[in-house]
Formats: sequence, C-alpha cells, structure tokens
Amino acid sequence: MGASAVVVVATNYTSLAMAAGQERTFAMSVTIASIINVLLNLLLIPFYGATGAAISTVAAESVVS
Repeated sequence: MGASAVVVVATNYTSLAMAAGQERTFAMSVTIASIINVLLNLLLIPFYGATGAAISTVAAESVVS
C-alpha cells in the first residue's frame, strides 16, 4: 500500500519534470535510483527475501520523487 503512494508521487514528478524541461535532471535521478535499487537488492534480498526487494524498490522510488 505504501509503495503505491510512492509510485503515484514518482509518476507525477515524471510528468512535471518533462513539462518543465528537466529531462537531464530526471534522467540523473532515475540513474541514481537504479543504482540504489540494485545495491539494496544485493544487500537485502539474501536476508529478507521479497520484503527486502520491496524495501529496496520503495527506497529507489523515493529518490526519483
């Protein structure tokens, strides 16, 4: 449920960034979020499984928004 709220905010930010001509800033934040997601997945999944993957995704999405 909480992840849905983060995705909604990230989607709105995407639209706003594109409308404001901030493609480069958006691309950089998505790149950083992807790196964070992969690193957190490597750290959290072995210990927490699917819950670790969910935590990683929410953390990465919060970087984008």
